[in-house]
Amino acid sequence: MDLLMLTPTQLEVDLKLDREQPVYSDRDTVSGEVILQTDSPADISSISLSLSAVAIARLKDGRRAEVHQGLLTNQ
Repeated sequence: MDLLMLTPTQLEVDLKLDREQPVYSDRDTVSGEVILQTDSPADISSISLSLSAVAIARLKDGRRAEVHQGLLTNQ
């Protein structure tokens, strides 16, 4: 039985947002491009994108903070 050894292709991923801002809220729409660059041709059949976020809310008295985490996955 012959084994086919594949060397991994170097993959660079860049996210280019249409509108960059330092803070986003749960009501914001984020759009842009995912740019993939490889060092050799690659046959890519699908891409999955996951965005994660952490929100911290502090009460005015400063004694308590709430932390919320979210994950959005799109295929």
